Amino acid sequence: MVTRTHRPSPALLVSLAVSTGLLVAVSAATRSRPVPLWERDLFTLLNHLPAGLAPALLLVMQGGSYPAVFVAAAAVIAGRVGTAWKLLLAGNLAYWLTVAVKVVVARQRPAALLTEVVRHCWEPSPPCAP
Repeated sequence: MVTRTHRPSPALLVSLAVSTGLLVAVSAATRSRPVPLWERDLFTLLNHLPAGLAPALLLVMQGGSYPAVFVAAAAVIAGRVGTAWKLLLAGNLAYWLTVAVKVVVARQRPAALLTEVVRHCWEPSPPCAP
């Protein structure tokens, strides 16, 4: 029986190092600067879209979280337990990395930074308040 070693390729290691460096640089730049004009304009454009588009936007925003659980379950049913573990591990790492970046950057929500923000009540959290 041949034993397999799981060593990451040099390309993967370089990719992870570059990605980590970019994440740190962008987080530092975001934390210390006000919201740039292009970001304000983009947010305003998306924020003032018709309410009927909310379900489509919610689908895009949640696209990587809820369906991943079903994909992992399908992998288990198909006998691909290793793939399911990798999917669940990647999803959890992405979630906790997002939580950590939000804490480090500590940027307020758009309603606290911008004027004329429309609070859409379809947002799951925080609760919609006037």
